[in-house]
Amino acid sequence: MAGCGPRAGIVLVHDLGERLGSDVPSTEQDAVERRDLVTITESLDGPMRERTIALWDEYSQAQTAEARAVKAPDKLETLMQHRQGENPPDFDHAFNLHYGKHYTDAIPFLQSVREQIDAQTRQRAVKSGGSRFDVIAFCYTLALVRPVGA
Repeated sequence: MAGCGPRAGIVLVHDLGERLGSDVPSTEQDAVERRDLVTITESLDGPMRERTIALWDEYSQAQTAEARAVKAPDKLETLMQHRQGENPPDFDHAFNLHYGKHYTDAIPFLQSVREQIDAQTRQRAVKSGGSRFDVIAFCYTLALVRPVGA
């Protein structure tokens, strides 16, 4: 990775922890992925293993601008999966309108992409129906995320 910068490895290691596990609740995700990363890197020599885990920790905790720049497209990927895939009938589309926004809004190009995804998410939320209360709750959440006139 000569010439790539000291933290370019974040791009390479940020998803390694997902290789062993399957979908886990987001509240447990970091702990499970880190545990799996430790397992995956057992065969590496000490310094390489420590560096790999340190880069993953930097990403997971969004400690640097580089880590946050890798997190932003990762959040967009999740949003796109929710927009394109099948979701349960009670899926909370409004949650997606603020999910990872502080990462994506920090990069103008990704903010623009995010706006397009959010517009499609709003359309999908309306098409998915739900009770009148769900629609009102969705609109209320939308107003909190994107105030009228903003």
